[in-house]
Amino acid sequence: MVELSDIKNKLKRQELFGKLKHEKNKERHKLRKQREKEELDNPELRAKRLKENVPNTIDNMRVKDDSIDWEKKNIIINDSEILKPKKEENDEENIVLTTNLNAKKLAYEFANTLIEIFPDVKFVKRQYGFTVKDMCKFCNNRNYDFLMIINEDKKKITGLTVIKLPIG
Repeated sequence: MVELSDIKNKLKRQELFGKLKHEKNKERHKLRKQREKEELDNPELRAKRLKENVPNTIDNMRVKDDSIDWEKKNIIINDSEILKPKKEENDEENIVLTTNLNAKKLAYEFANTLIEIFPDVKFVKRQYGFTVKDMCKFCNNRNYDFLMIINEDKKKITGLTVIKLPIG
C-alpha cells in the first residue's frame, strides 16, 4: 500500500486520509457493537473489562508525601492540650514573607507595604532551588508561625499565599 506521506497531491492525500480514518472508525464501532453483544450475554466479561480499564486520574497518580507523619496526624489529643496556649513567652506571631522566583519591582514594593502593616515580619528574598516545601521546612526549623508568599504573574501581583505552619 502507498504511504500517505509519499502522495504529493494535497487533495488526493487528504481524500485518502479521510477514507482511511472512516474505515478505522467503522472497524472500531463494529468491534464495540460486537463487544456489547458479548457482554449482554455474559456480564462477567463487562465486569472484568471495567476492572482492568481504570483511567488514570489525579488522585490515582498522586505520590504520597513522606514529609508528613500520618501516624502522628491521627492521634487524639487531650482537651487540656487543646486549651493550653501554644506560646507562653511570646504572644506575637512570627511571619516570614517571601516572593515567587524572579520577582519584579512591584512585588518588592508590596512586600514593603506588608512589612509596615504586620508586626514581626521577616522578609527573606527567594533564591533559586528553594521550593515551597523547602521554605516550609526552613520556617519550621526556626519556629515561625506563618509563611506568606507573594505570587506574581506578568509583572502583576496575582495573589498572596498564607501558609500556617504546624510547628511554630
